[in-house]
Amino acid sequence: LIAVGGSGQMIALAYFRLARLCGFKEPAHLYIMDSDFVGDNGVTKMLDKLLGKKRISTIKPIPQDINYNSFSDIFHNNENAQFDEKIDNVLGLLFTQEELNTNIEKGMYGKPPVGSTCLNVKISNIETDKNVNDPLIKLVNDISRSNSKVVICGSLFGGTGAGGVPTLAKYIRDKVGPDVEITIIDLMRWFH
Repeated sequence: LIAVGGSGQMIALAYFRLARLCGFKEPAHLYIMDSDFVGDNGVTKMLDKLLGKKRISTIKPIPQDINYNSFSDIFHNNENAQFDEKIDNVLGLLFTQEELNTNIEKGMYGKPPVGSTCLNVKISNIETDKNVNDPLIKLVNDISRSNSKVVICGSLFGGTGAGGVPTLAKYIRDKVGPDVEITIIDLMRWFH
């Protein structure tokens, strides 16, 4: 079970409560993909209490474990400093100023293009660097080894879930193969 974003974690919490209520002997292993999963909000505390940390793996949907001031920061590094002006011109065509200023360290704040792009940049960096220690690589390897069914849950309206769920599903399908069974559970808008 892969919970993407805050809404995905709420869906996971409902599943594990039902699993406990129904006496499942071996409930799913939980992967949480979120920028700000720190275990101190209400949902993560309840998941920890139900499962313990040993059954929860965390994946950040951002390119590296670096604290970014804004979404646009992931496109600027020392290697590309000479191209910053051109990069900013292209980013200005693709994203609004509000999206570019999003603090992705804390979430994607209802901006699916930001969530999707962050995860795609992370995937691209993993492929380029061959970082075998990245939790996303571990997830794909776990799925490949166990031939598991995959359930990805998130939201249709948030940034991390709405942008990350389809990107993650495509990545898993590309890496594991066309026979992997992927189910997606999307939560509809429930707050304003």
